[in-house]
Amino acid sequence: MVTLDIDSIIQILILSVISLQLFVLNKTFKADHERRKKQSTVEYINKIRRYYREVTNKLIDEFGDNAINLDQINATVRNDIKELLSVLEHMSTGVNTGVYDFEILNRMSGSFLVSRYHQLYPYISHAQRKNPTFYIEFDRLCKIIENKKKAKYESNEGNIKHSC
Repeated sequence: MVTLDIDSIIQILILSVISLQLFVLNKTFKADHERRKKQSTVEYINKIRRYYREVTNKLIDEFGDNAINLDQINATVRNDIKELLSVLEHMSTGVNTGVYDFEILNRMSGSFLVSRYHQLYPYISHAQRKNPTFYIEFDRLCKIIENKKKAKYESNEGNIKHSC
């Protein structure tokens, strides 16, 4: 028969308390990280929105929501498109690599991004014929958003998971 002395019981209790503290600390860390990631995503989208809104409005004024016609754009508009796609490519890279939160982005700007993708597709396609890696992250992100929308994706995945 095994008997435990007082020292062993105290050590087991201390180990149990430390294990519980590590569990709570891990849960708190995950919750904080998740909130910061979501907050960072919101802040970044709001920051770049100021830039892309101006270019987008110019494109909508000229082409409506239709795809752009490469033959009808001048050098200034072409440069605006290039800069806009560069910003969207950087944001897409952040989302595709998990730096930014996909669900927050999709909820805030998913439809907008997909409509810009279709509007700018002639330019994207032309650029990708020259170099297949151009705008690949933006292309990938928009396809993921479209696939989720096609599947009538509705869930609470964007909600905070690791908080109480």
